[in-house]
Amino acid sequence: MPNRHNPLRLKAADIMATEVLTVPASMTLHGLALLFSENKISGAPVVDRDHNVVGVVSETDLVRHQATAGVEESDDWAFFRSMEAEDVEAMADGFRIEQLPDALVSDIMTTRLITASEDDLVSTLASQMLERRVHRLLIVKDRKLRGIVTTMDMLRVLTTARPDPFHER
Repeated sequence: MPNRHNPLRLKAADIMATEVLTVPASMTLHGLALLFSENKISGAPVVDRDHNVVGVVSETDLVRHQATAGVEESDDWAFFRSMEAEDVEAMADGFRIEQLPDALVSDIMTTRLITASEDDLVSTLASQMLERRVHRLLIVKDRKLRGIVTTMDMLRVLTTARPDPFHER
């Protein structure tokens, strides 16, 4: 891994996963939940037929959708929409794949994408993830997915960095 002495000089291309599971917007929520469970992932980019990135979907979206299914848009709806990810994760204890309503990924996916470029520095990625409160950044070029950087990738960078012997105290 280049720049091991200073991980903040690494670029997205140095740490991103390039083999990324993607899902179509037409996938059922039941199928999505099974895919997440079987692959031990918590989210995935959504792509169209031409493999252009059109959204992103996560376990949080699934849990939030199940919690609000059948709830009329009201003050309760605003409550669920404003929940922090940690609160939604706590609700996941009652989450049951077999109880997912008939819906598609397109019904729950986020279409406002938070993306980065392969040349963005890890420090920029970290700032963006913190500011936007997201666990994954899609690395995109010309609407095509090039890779993904997750919070686990960021932690891996920090734990594999060697101290710089010239700057030790």
